[in-house]
Amino acid sequence: MLLHRNVKSSGPTVLVVKDEKGAVFGCFSAVSWEPQRTQSYIGTGETFLFTTAPQFQVWHWSHANSFFMLAKDDGIAVGG
Repeated sequence: MLLHRNVKSSGPTVLVVKDEKGAVFGCFSAVSWEPQRTQSYIGTGETFLFTTAPQFQVWHWSHANSFFMLAKDDGIAVGG
């Protein structure tokens, strides 16, 4: 996956996505997107999700779990 290859081992990152309907959203990661061989989530409570369009919103860690980021060779996930 090209995205994962470009951010792997890069340290803190901001990922921003614009979908085909014009919605803009993304996440902040304080740690590198290192691939995991198991279904282990990585990251810290500094990780958050956001939208900027159509409306600005931020979702911080709820403390309900520690499912921050999942990095696999075939994809990434944020939240859980």
